[in-house]
Amino acid sequence: LGGHGTCAPVFQAVNVALHGLNGYLTYRLTRELGESAEVALVVAALWLVFPGSVEAVTWLSGLHDVLMVTLVMSFLIAASRGQSAVAIVCLVLATFSKETAVCTPVLLLLLRFRRRIATPLIVTAFAWCLLFGLARLAFKPTDGLFEPLTGFLAKNLLASLYGSLAMPWTREQMFAYPWLLSTLVIATAMVFSLAIARLSDRAMWTNAAIGCAWALAAALPLYRFFYVAPDLLGSRYLYLPAVGWSLAIVSTALRHPNLTGRIAIAVLVCAGGMGRVVQRHRWG
Repeated sequence: LGGHGTCAPVFQAVNVALHGLNGYLTYRLTRELGESAEVALVVAALWLVFPGSVEAVTWLSGLHDVLMVTLVMSFLIAASRGQSAVAIVCLVLATFSKETAVCTPVLLLLLRFRRRIATPLIVTAFAWCLLFGLARLAFKPTDGLFEPLTGFLAKNLLASLYGSLAMPWTREQMFAYPWLLSTLVIATAMVFSLAIARLSDRAMWTNAAIGCAWALAAALPLYRFFYVAPDLLGSRYLYLPAVGWSLAIVSTALRHPNLTGRIAIAVLVCAGGMGRVVQRHRWG
């Protein structure tokens, strides 16, 4: 934990509390997407133990990322329930918490595949984020922000994003626990085999696609700067994308409960918990 002030433990406690709240909001949002209580609970559990979230929760400055996700998730849940006024307040606060919340209207469009969302709310959300983005750039220009999204940048973003989500472990940890890599690869392969076996399950594929697209949309505002180092420095950028990734994995494995899917998810959750403990020790 960075910082030595007497308030540091207080801020860390707030971070941890918000992380727990975000887990609950992940559960609620998954239920809004039409998944069962069991699937929603496992999605929240997988997200809570995601090793890549340790930097955001443990690092004092990570409060901006954690609070932003709290507000973004609250916005989406309120929007899905027709509470437009509450939703707009959450969106405004989210953008002031961290600028990357400008991706929220895109997440709202993804939610619309499963829930009825009022068109005026969508338009208002896009208008606010556009206005906020323009004002942000006018008062604090960012060099290189408008560099075209070339094939090279796109390839790096996709590889770093989905690679880090699938294997949120440092290089040293992989060498220290060689059995872990094999176990994770097998568990992930089991999930993909279940997806292939259910090509006709439209609901499963819709939620899996929403989850994968969510991860990409949440990372796009940082496309010019997105990078997760081999030691997971910068993994705070995965905090919001990991919600979508967890949804994609669990909805695929447990859409129709079976032994293969349960084993795969149990392995991923246990590995995530172990990785979180190891990562937490690295931060002291």
